[in-house]
Amino acid sequence: MAVFILLADDLAILPPAAERNDLGVLNFALTDKELPAWFPLRLNTHSWRFLLPELNRRYPNQEMALRGVMAEAPDTVITPEGARTEAMLDLHFVVLNGTEETTAIIFRIDFTSSADFFIDTPAATAGPVIRIGAHIAYGSCNITTQASTIGPVDAWLLNDTLAALLKGVVVPALNKLAERGVQIPLAVKQFELVHPALTYAQDYLVVETDFTFIA
Repeated sequence: MAVFILLADDLAILPPAAERNDLGVLNFALTDKELPAWFPLRLNTHSWRFLLPELNRRYPNQEMALRGVMAEAPDTVITPEGARTEAMLDLHFVVLNGTEETTAIIFRIDFTSSADFFIDTPAATAGPVIRIGAHIAYGSCNITTQASTIGPVDAWLLNDTLAALLKGVVVPALNKLAERGVQIPLAVKQFELVHPALTYAQDYLVVETDFTFIA
């Protein structure tokens, strides 16, 4: 039996903040075509006339886009009870008018989610490698208005609507990244890992595994 310790910093299942603009993987853009059919509102200012009346008054019946930018790289906190991910997202409400775009509102969304880590040994790798990935489940969020060009906006009026967007659109997109995980090569090349398992501890994960010798 072999035991490995993985610190929280080793579990960067999403690219770090310094790389996000180059890679573009932590940012997203949605037009009405990409918005799921079940979402109660469409990306047209008229559809938001009851929640954001001033938006529709200034930009009547115009198409919109939602753009999300991670203000900071998501942070993973590990405890013996499990793991959670904390993230800070800026959600831009963009009005489309031909070739012109106007950012009308920016909401800051602080949200938490649980992170269920998993481990496997990917095939076709040189030497023993373990892959740590995670599945993220939405927890809660706090929404504030970061900027507005249409006057005061009460973010709490949109809390349920934006929370539904996080659950149904943003978190599934993050899961596509998190489930890819990170591959961690092991220094000992002559062993093959057998039945690796994870245990949660304070600020780190413990990997326990059997191994066989490779001649």
